[in-house]
Amino acid sequence: MTHRKNTDKWLQWAKRNPDAAFRELRKLTTSYLITDHPHLRPLIGTEDEAWFDAIETIDLHGNKKPLIELLQGDRVPSKVARSMLAEMLKRYQLKPRVGRTKTAEYKLTLQHIKMQSARMHYRKLRSEKMKPEAALKCAAEASGIVPDELEKYLNGRITRYRRAEQRIKALQSVG
Repeated sequence: MTHRKNTDKWLQWAKRNPDAAFRELRKLTTSYLITDHPHLRPLIGTEDEAWFDAIETIDLHGNKKPLIELLQGDRVPSKVARSMLAEMLKRYQLKPRVGRTKTAEYKLTLQHIKMQSARMHYRKLRSEKMKPEAALKCAAEASGIVPDELEKYLNGRITRYRRAEQRIKALQSVG
């Protein structure tokens, strides 16, 4: 479906095909807010306006903060808002920042569990009078960790694991 005027027929089609309607409207809207577009205004419910505004803020200004706040909040996006969010993610190429970045919470939790398991295994082997080097190597291999990383963890030189417990508690209190 190509560019059409604001007609009842077009609105009925758009309500049945929100994904296609947004793709069509995306071609038309480049310099002003989608929520002010005459074709789209009847499709937007009051619960969707915040989602559209947040997506437009990323498009127009590159500001992710409103969308992040919505995603972390209790509001659930409607099908139409999810369609817009998916369309926006398709348009942007997501790439990691240059340099050292913060480890993602879901990865940190798994790594933290592995390190805790390796530490407990190491302490058990040491209590059984095994030499430190052998216990370190054995515990690291059993947990699938590089021995150097385990040694740094045991010596407290890896800060992401020292802060992990605080971050995990914060996640548990939210969820």
